[in-house]
Amino acid sequence: MSVRPPPPQVESAHRSQLQSLKDALRQQRESLVALVEVTQEEQAHLIAFDIQALTDATTRRMSAMAVVAERQHATRQAFDAARLPTDSTVTALAERLADDELGQLASSLRALAGALSELNTLTQVHAKRSSGMTRAYAALLTRGRQGAKVPNAYSRNGRANHAAAAPASIVVRSL
Repeated sequence: MSVRPPPPQVESAHRSQLQSLKDALRQQRESLVALVEVTQEEQAHLIAFDIQALTDATTRRMSAMAVVAERQHATRQAFDAARLPTDSTVTALAERLADDELGQLASSLRALAGALSELNTLTQVHAKRSSGMTRAYAALLTRGRQGAKVPNAYSRNGRANHAAAAPASIVVRSL
């Protein structure tokens, strides 16, 4: 078992840079938590086919993504100020300084990024499913079943409207 050497003495200027990095990481974590939450809401509205709520959630998600991008830029600047050329990641910097808090912040950001990636993948699957169901439903309403005669419907002027809705029995079976 190897023993870590004691952490190097960090001068006060470097301490303030390190504190700025931690603050930036905390802010980035908060923005990612907000993005994950709004993405979960968006997914629930997509599954429920609640168009108005889905539109609102998507608008909030776009705003949250803009905040995440801003915070990510701030974090990158704070990291560049606090690191040495040998520190390629926040985790490497945390290990070099033996800073547990910095390491925990980095691991929580990785976990949130993984959760967001999984949510995005599931949301895409649900969106494809919803799109397919909507296309199939629209096809049933406008064309009816292949080979089946669509009943005549009449406009308010008494003209035949052959593109009328499919019979209710067809629509019910498709759902």
